[in-house]
Amino acid sequence: MTLMDVRMPGLDGLQTLKLMRQKRPSMKVVMVTAYTNDAMLDEIKTIGVEGILFKTIKFPELFKYMPLS
Repeated sequence: MTLMDVRMPGLDGLQTLKLMRQKRPSMKVVMVTAYTNDAMLDEIKTIGVEGILFKTIKFPELFKYMPLS
């Protein structure tokens, strides 16, 4: 599983997600963001992610995507 911020220096999270889907389409990804741009969120959902978390992250929200075993 990959936990990735939407805003990153250089290649942003959306571009990185697209590249990841080309290389590893089954990789589970959870995106993190402090920004709520509806068009960007719609595109992320269309590409496919396990979830989108909004900052500030509460650990119970994060753990629902990550098995503790």
